Amino acid sequence: MRGIFAALIFVTGLFTPIALLWSADAWVAMLPAGDGQQETKELCTGCHNLQKVVQSRKTPQEWERSVNDMLARGAQIFPDEAEKITKYLSASFPPGK
Repeated sequence: MRGIFAALIFVTGLFTPIALLWSADAWVAMLPAGDGQQETKELCTGCHNLQKVVQSRKTPQEWERSVNDMLARGAQIFPDEAEKITKYLSASFPPGK
């Protein structure tokens, strides 16, 4: 019985990180095409997955606030990239869409 339990824990520990990676890739795949998509994929996923991004609906001012918050937290994004990401998110995930 102990052997089965130990094997179950081992298999769970082995596959859980893989499942989390699939989850992150699934959120990236939900980004609509558009100018700024590539920057969003590359720069935002360095710190977090895109679940909240894909599920959020915000005004341009709210997206700007979110991107500025990430900059304040240490995101390594140039100002022109931040502006492009903000415009992309505003167009792709507006309120009511």
